[in-house]
Amino acid sequence: MAEEFLDLVDENDNVIGVDSRANIYREGKGNNIRVINILLFNSKENYLCQKGR
Repeated sequence: MAEEFLDLVDENDNVIGVDSRANIYREGKGNNIRVINILLFNSKENYLCQKGR
């Protein structure tokens, strides 16, 4: 699997750097990162989730 990189941001959401997800969480930098989470629901209001490979 490819390494994932995330933006490091300041308190005003300005990008101040980039680091790998693994390194961010290993070093405790996870307080100021920019990520997007998307939740999908079908018409029956069931949560749809992606299965792992």
